[in-house]
Amino acid sequence: IMNGHINLGAMDLTLLPDKAALWGQEKTLFLSDVHFGKDAHWRKNGQYAPEVSASDLMRLKDLLEIYQIADVVVVGDLIGHIRPAMYHV
Repeated sequence: IMNGHINLGAMDLTLLPDKAALWGQEKTLFLSDVHFGKDAHWRKNGQYAPEVSASDLMRLKDLLEIYQIADVVVVGDLIGHIRPAMYHV
């Protein structure tokens, strides 16, 4: 899969096949709907869910190292389908 490129105003973004967009000049990585921990949450509640968090974290680690990322912006939710009362700040 090849990378794509888009321009948003002054931002020149590279669309990566890893479900991410890279703003190279600012060393910023944009991620969408990463859902870290969603598989563990489902299993805890008795639902089947394949292991995905470990592979997602390894992919993120690789992207951070390859592109020397300074900032990560998560667009969308981190974990879906969780009642607000379950979030602890």
